[in-house]
Amino acid sequence: MTNISEEYKDKFLQLINQKMGISIRPKDLKNFSQNINQRIEVNKLYSASEYYELLTENTRRCREEWQKLAIVLTNLESYFFRDKGQIQILQNYILPKLIKKNNSTRNINIVSAGCSTGEEVYSLAILLKEITENVHEWNIKISGLDVNLEALEKAQKGVYGSWSLRSMPQEKKDSYFKYHNDHYEILPEYKKMVRFQHFNLVNDSWDQLNPPPDNVDLIICRNVFIYFDAESIQKVVNKFKNILKISGFLMTGHAEVDSSKITQFEAKSFPESLIYIYDPSLVNQKYSSVSLPKNNQEETKIYNSPNNNILPLSPISIPEIKPLPFNNFASSLEPKQPNIINNAPKTSLQVPQNIEENLLFIETQKLIKEKSYKSSIENTQKLIEQYPKNILPYQMMAEIYANTGDYLEAEKYCNLALKIDSFAVYPHYILSHLADANGDLEESKKLLKKIIYLDANFIPAYVELANIYQIENEVSLSQKMWKNLGEVLNKLPDTKVIPELDNLTVSQLKEELKTRLTI
Repeated sequence: MTNISEEYKDKFLQLINQKMGISIRPKDLKNFSQNINQRIEVNKLYSASEYYELLTENTRRCREEWQKLAIVLTNLESYFFRDKGQIQILQNYILPKLIKKNNSTRNINIVSAGCSTGEEVYSLAILLKEITENVHEWNIKISGLDVNLEALEKAQKGVYGSWSLRSMPQEKKDSYFKYHNDHYEILPEYKKMVRFQHFNLVNDSWDQLNPPPDNVDLIICRNVFIYFDAESIQKVVNKFKNILKISGFLMTGHAEVDSSKITQFEAKSFPESLIYIYDPSLVNQKYSSVSLPKNNQEETKIYNSPNNNILPLSPISIPEIKPLPFNNFASSLEPKQPNIINNAPKTSLQVPQNIEENLLFIETQKLIKEKSYKSSIENTQKLIEQYPKNILPYQMMAEIYANTGDYLEAEKYCNLALKIDSFAVYPHYILSHLADANGDLEESKKLLKKIIYLDANFIPAYVELANIYQIENEVSLSQKMWKNLGEVLNKLPDTKVIPELDNLTVSQLKEELKTRLTI
């Protein structure tokens, strides 16, 4: 391994910041040095000075090396319908407003800046197809931009493994993809809606694109600014102003920018996230708080054709996992409670001692699966009255409220469940999702670590922690978590199905793990 002097470390940091706008955080310097060393070895060079010279040459080899360096310095992890909170804002607020506003012209123009391997771009295409009535009459353009040519090549092909689609139910996969050779290819009608182009947000100009973007309704730039310093962020935001329509939307990742410094934008705060609306007349930033319409009412109701089947975009179902089936968590996460004391008022009907034998419990499970949340809440409240010391109805109520976006009520019922059993995994699991949906990754990590302490075989916790660490560019911690997951999987039969991970088998997850451990 080459010993990189402080002088050359600073030179690399300055050069990378100048070329890509990326600012390496102090806690990432060790990983940064390892990445530079890796590229020195791959290029069969002998010193940091030789590699620095390569990066400053005006040659084809230099340009190709910058592409490869971009891969190791940035996170390519992406998947369909990532970040359910922001997806809800798009589905229930932003896109319906654009449809209403542009109804006369029937044009919608969207840019995904930092689109990686294309999952976000195609997710937008699917969403628009789902909520736009007579979509074939519209001219919808979605441009995906990224600095990484390898990622763009994959995006252009539109072919993905099951891991990238792990947040989607099977019927949706069947609707939007063609399945062959263990992979899913996005259907041609969605490919026609998108365009991918190479673009460096910091250094390139819009005129370099063909055609240059203009009159853009929405720019999505998520999980990009975490790599940029404040000066580069401001530079890119100013570029966005040049192509955004007045009242156009800008969506960034959670807490990626200092919103007080985003001038000429109105900041709208939702429980799920913060978005920005371009208004060049603003001198000081305008700030307001908004709540989404409940259960796709109000604005979204206008645009949903009766035959449209909107994706089940619930904040609790974050992409890494799916909510546990009740028959699973009732039997595997919590001990059976056959002798529950029933303090509910006596009725003419005998209430079974075991809640899982109660017809009301069985009916409520079915209602939750069908997303009939109003009836589910009424039934679950009755179950709480009948079984006040049983943890299951409290967990059910927490999940229902999380899925309807009422995070405060969800948190309340999680805490009530933990009063019954402070070591229960599932309430902690829901709380970790709530923290993630609110952008509090530190709290989510804390809860996921606690889950692993409580149940070392709880697979979703390893997956989510590894993904969070990767998003934060904590490569060594992410790798450690994947390795720990591998040890857990090695103890399980290959045919075992993991329902929380879209019914992947242990064998399939092991194969996916191989790609994670080579990052």
